[in-house]
Amino acid sequence: MKPPTLIVVLGMHRSGTSAATRMLNLLGAELGDRLISPQAGVNDKGFWEHEELLCIDEAILSRLGSCWYDLRPLPESWWRLSELEPLRAEARAFVEREFSGRELAALKDPRLCRLLPFWEPVLRDLGWRVKVLMVLRSPSEVSASLCKRDPFTAGAADLLWLRYQMEAERYSSGLSRCFVSFDELLGDWRATAERLAGELEIDWPVGMDDAAAAIASEIDPRMRHQRGEADDGGQPFRAMANRAFELALKGDHARGELDALWQRFEADTAACAEPLETVHQGNTRLVETTRRLQELGEELSVARATLKERDDQISYAVSVVEERDRQLAEVQADLARLGEEHAHALEIVRERDAQLARKQQEYLELATHPFVRIVRKFSRRLN
Repeated sequence: MKPPTLIVVLGMHRSGTSAATRMLNLLGAELGDRLISPQAGVNDKGFWEHEELLCIDEAILSRLGSCWYDLRPLPESWWRLSELEPLRAEARAFVEREFSGRELAALKDPRLCRLLPFWEPVLRDLGWRVKVLMVLRSPSEVSASLCKRDPFTAGAADLLWLRYQMEAERYSSGLSRCFVSFDELLGDWRATAERLAGELEIDWPVGMDDAAAAIASEIDPRMRHQRGEADDGGQPFRAMANRAFELALKGDHARGELDALWQRFEADTAACAEPLETVHQGNTRLVETTRRLQELGEELSVARATLKERDDQISYAVSVVEERDRQLAEVQADLARLGEEHAHALEIVRERDAQLARKQQEYLELATHPFVRIVRKFSRRLN
């Protein structure tokens, strides 16, 4: 029997890795529980990445003094550092807990482009066949999408694309891998899945015909909100990124030329290490400021919602009080009317009492009349 297969999805942020991972999932690849929730306006259909995977990756970068938007290279042979041993144990426990007994699984987080040397030995030691799906998207489209979501300049976005792409390709060079473009995925997902299965030697647990309707609803060409530009847009690293994108689409056939380009990129960035540090510090402040603004916006939204809820409660309470006042006024009016009727009844009773008293007096006067006495006496004798 073949060992279980785990597909590591690599690709820069905003490159279409979410759509590609969802396709793998619908074809039978397990993604684990506790996936990150969709985010309106960012990834409406979902990110399809595990919360715990993201937490571990963030912890790795943090211990390396880095973060996901860091343009600088990571320390040399960073994956061998002893500080990462506790996280290695966490990673192993995570994979065993989420994917034990599965024949096909997938991991997706753009940070894996930079962190593959940490994860690949963990996966291999657990008995997984590690395969790589490399998702490529035009640098200009990635830049436009990233700058819309985050407070970056186009130049910083191009540098980040180059950094992620270079490290993803270098770290995965010894693994079985398949290069897929975002255009290809949106244009014909079925052909993409067939090529992927052939190049990575995968038998999909779910037939493509069975998954077709679900995949078609998830991979919608309308998901594409940015369009690539043919020129460099005046960005200093855009031409290099565009060329790297063209060569990467050719896969391993253009490996020599692409390696030369990566060497030039490393030399260029090494020569401007100080400006890169300045850009990184600026980006850190921008991201932190943006994060705080988002938190304040969320807090403001909560406060507004709470205020509206209180206003609704007050309005309801006022309406209840007004209803009670109306009912009380009606009761008071009824009581007043009953009071008037009661007074009238008492007056009638007094009149009847007076009439009764008069009748009683008349009866007494009649009963004591001499003639009435003679009649009563005579009647008794006759009886």
